[in-house]
Amino acid sequence: AELARQIEAAAERFAAALELEPGLILAHYLLGQSWELRGYEEKAEACWREAIARDGSFGPARFRLAKSLLLRAYLTGLGSAESGLELERRQAAAAPLADEADRLLALAFQGSPPPGFEA
Repeated sequence: AELARQIEAAAERFAAALELEPGLILAHYLLGQSWELRGYEEKAEACWREAIARDGSFGPARFRLAKSLLLRAYLTGLGSAESGLELERRQAAAAPLADEADRLLALAFQGSPPPGFEA
């Protein structure tokens, strides 16, 4: 319960900082982590996408987004398919997620963290 309160308080501070200065890439990234820790993957992904949009070389956001997309791709393909058609549908839905994750990972390892941030 205490950890949940601390995460919520940190998220509120990140959101307040972003209201004052929307260009704080690290705040977008950390807000995304707080959403992820609370189980809101889509909100987390939106924050990481915003960090990437503001600084395309910010590898940590690319890495976290890729990780999230890979998990979604895996879960999309999971389950027993009653027919070959169902399996093909699941694979088709998972493929774009996995492809985007692959591109993000490749780019994440090319970038370098901004001064003062050690990934």
